[in-house]
Amino acid sequence: EFIARHFLACVSQDAMGQETVVDIDIAQEKFSTSGLMIIARNYLDVYPYDRWSTKVIPVYEQGSQFQPSAIEMVDGQTSPPQLLTESDLISLMEKHGIGTDATHAEHIETIKSRMYVGLTADQRFLPGELGMGLVEGYNSMGYEMSKPNLRSELEADLKLVSEGRKDKRSVLQQHIQKYKTVFIESVRKAKKLDEALVPYLGAAQEISEAEQQDMEIPLPVRKCPSCGRDMVLKKKMEGNSRYLSCVGYPSCRTAVWFPDIVLEVNWDESVCPTCQP
Repeated sequence: EFIARHFLACVSQDAMGQETVVDIDIAQEKFSTSGLMIIARNYLDVYPYDRWSTKVIPVYEQGSQFQPSAIEMVDGQTSPPQLLTESDLISLMEKHGIGTDATHAEHIETIKSRMYVGLTADQRFLPGELGMGLVEGYNSMGYEMSKPNLRSELEADLKLVSEGRKDKRSVLQQHIQKYKTVFIESVRKAKKLDEALVPYLGAAQEISEAEQQDMEIPLPVRKCPSCGRDMVLKKKMEGNSRYLSCVGYPSCRTAVWFPDIVLEVNWDESVCPTCQP
């Protein structure tokens, strides 16, 4: 049934609605509400697994009159939104362009097996401590990695490639560079992730400065003249001497050693005006 309804929804017209604010005058008393006026349900009539995310109100026109069915004085309080069901999550993934019908189930199993989420008794997703810590940590790093933007941009470009509207090589190069930048920044800011996880999982074991340096991924300085791969700035195991090493080591042993007279070496984005390495 789900597959059949999904197919029918795909060939149906889009649902149409208007987000609006309604001001009502009843016996010289002013009332106001906001919500969504549904103009045409269209595909929603055959696909009940999707729904408007905002409050639905009747269709009003400016200056129109109506007879209230009831007027009640009600005490209440705001309440959080309900936890997502599997169909809610699938609808959000489709809305943001993440995955396909063939990969949605695999994605959901992945977040459950990694304990990012659990399931309540009524089969709704409950965020786990690890999942919440990761989201907060990624958000503090920048790039909004917990958001669907990176993934949806990639999948949108892959679709354009399959349709012949974009070149495969340019898309590949563009996204490799984008993900490389995000990866390097993420490694450099890994401490932010640790800090975000501490309230949920407890403090991690302290590591030495030498171990921390081994974990860092230095930024590329130039291309290796021998193999064309990146050369990065490194520090000798003993002493403070610095040198440029090819990331292809040990298959490529090209290195540039700085003389002992050099006391400090820093990386920046300046380019040599003569050779432009």
